[in-house]
Amino acid sequence: MKNPSTRLCQIGALLLTMTCSLAGAADTACKDLFAGRKVMLVVPFGPGGGYDTYARVFAPVLEKHSGAKVVVSNMPGANTMLGTRAVTTAASDELVLGFLDPRYIFETALQKLPGVPSMSELTPLGTLTMSYSVVMGRRKVALRPNDPVPLLYANHGNISSSILVAAALGLNVKYVKGFKGSAEVFAALERGDIDVSSNQMESYEKGIGAFQNIGLLATLTSASVQKDVPYLAGPGGLADLFSRQLPAPVRQERLLLADLSAGMSAAAKGIYIAAGAPARTKACLTELVEKSIFDDAFVESAKRLKLDPAPISAKATHQVINELARLIDQNRALLDRVVQAGQ
Repeated sequence: MKNPSTRLCQIGALLLTMTCSLAGAADTACKDLFAGRKVMLVVPFGPGGGYDTYARVFAPVLEKHSGAKVVVSNMPGANTMLGTRAVTTAASDELVLGFLDPRYIFETALQKLPGVPSMSELTPLGTLTMSYSVVMGRRKVALRPNDPVPLLYANHGNISSSILVAAALGLNVKYVKGFKGSAEVFAALERGDIDVSSNQMESYEKGIGAFQNIGLLATLTSASVQKDVPYLAGPGGLADLFSRQLPAPVRQERLLLADLSAGMSAAAKGIYIAAGAPARTKACLTELVEKSIFDDAFVESAKRLKLDPAPISAKATHQVINELARLIDQNRALLDRVVQAGQ
């Protein structure tokens, strides 16, 4: 099996550090195409959360550049698939965009659920921000391979940040389900009802508050991003350190699973349109969305709300998603086996 670790590590670094300049401006023909029309911006989460806030900061800036009326529509449900499907099935004469996160689509695909949309049905128009996942746990807990006492691991259904992590590190875990949100997980960790869980770094920072018994155990990245906190993938990462005495084929699988976990669990919150939308509509919206996400008005408004915008162009977003999709497909048999064993 060819080792794709180097390429996946490059993806991880790209996801964390990439910024792109925007050349040119939307031409008059594009503005004429959208002037006076309504654009629906679908958010597959309920109102009030981080995704919703980003969308509502972005909407008026896109209005300014497009001349269209941008309406944010919250469509939570089915692990974001309800809102995603509204985007992929939009009629060709409708202007429906989605503020989506590809990790949910990749994860749902691994579960092989019927009738769910795929990344091939979507075209990226630009990414607003990036973040990485972390493993958090009770402060007395350590991540150790083959520990005879299983770790109680909160499982939100996020394969990349739970099942793949445990498999990559050789952890003995017992998954605990039924949590309705991060607040319940933090409370359960503080009480000692569970040992470890995963979350996005930004959610960890917002939720940790006054909890005294919870800390970071690892970042799901391919390089060090937090001082004194170990990272999962890449040279010197936990998967590398824990697998050095293992047979070569087993070590190869562990490193690959760590790299896939780091790549898949990174949140890339971006604007998407149905892949089947008219070519001119996609081209113009790419130009207008990129102009909007790199606009100082959007960046500064987001920062005032304590958000962390990190705009990435449509082209760069497309390259990262395509490469990750290719590597997932290339290693589908391994992923299917690990996911089935972990459920």
